[in-house]
Amino acid sequence: MTERPCTKTELRRAMAELLEALIKMPQVRIKNPDYMRSVFEEVIDGNSQKLQVISDFDQTLTKDHEDGERCLTTFGIFHSTPQLPDGYCEQSEVLYHKYHPMEVHPDLSVEEKTPYMVQWYKDSEQLLVGADVSKENLKNHIYSSKTIFRDGSRDIFDALKKAGVPVLVFSAGVGDVVRHALEKHHMLLDNVRIISNFLNWDSESGKLAGFQGDMIHVFNKNQRAVAAHEEYFSLLANRPNVILMGDNEGDAAMGHGVQNPKAMIKIGFLYHHAKERLEKFMDMFDIVLIDDQTMDVPKYILNYVIGKQNFN
Repeated sequence: MTERPCTKTELRRAMAELLEALIKMPQVRIKNPDYMRSVFEEVIDGNSQKLQVISDFDQTLTKDHEDGERCLTTFGIFHSTPQLPDGYCEQSEVLYHKYHPMEVHPDLSVEEKTPYMVQWYKDSEQLLVGADVSKENLKNHIYSSKTIFRDGSRDIFDALKKAGVPVLVFSAGVGDVVRHALEKHHMLLDNVRIISNFLNWDSESGKLAGFQGDMIHVFNKNQRAVAAHEEYFSLLANRPNVILMGDNEGDAAMGHGVQNPKAMIKIGFLYHHAKERLEKFMDMFDIVLIDDQTMDVPKYILNYVIGKQNFN
């Protein structure tokens, strides 16, 4: 298919073709194909004019692993900044091994996990307060670090820009790392907005003073977290269709700020404890991709929504 469907017959044919192709992909799980059939029809019919995209950053736009090695998250890149004080990395590693198992624990609910995440972020913030890391130091470090984006991430960003589709990158990571990583890879386009945890510097000493505003963690990407960004969603009130992408249960709530939502396709990337977490993921996401390090599925869907010509 090279162009978007125009007639109702073409629309139904495209929707059926898309769903059939996805179901046949070995990494794809769809709990309710009948529901997705109606959602696909609505989103395809609405085309780029009614679409907005909301995506997590770590392990969503970026890879989870490559060549058997875990890829650095935004916090991982920040933690490797040379100007951080002695002992910082070791203390940060202790926090990771203490709290990360709670984040991915297959038997804990979001409500049970949340207090651990809140404390993890508080402890992490305390570690960085007073660190003598300038904005320029951090930017240079991010530019020299290796951010490994998922295969096809830039293609999707370029196509969405070409089609005039707004993109919200909603990250519980370090916003400064998100911004500079996107900038470095020519993905910080004028249709891209970032909601994340941005660092705060003391105006007198120039040292780090923590994060700006309330912390965003992996399980509060909901109405509370987007309240401060209501103006953004108000501007997009005429875009009721959403493609949402994330790798954590909490990411499924990133669309809570969307005004008058009509059709939403939630795509979840699943890695760790996949067998144990699959059922929970399928309850929260419409399409679950198991250990997929590419953007092939989102790109395939977007071909039908915005047209394949936008990927040329």
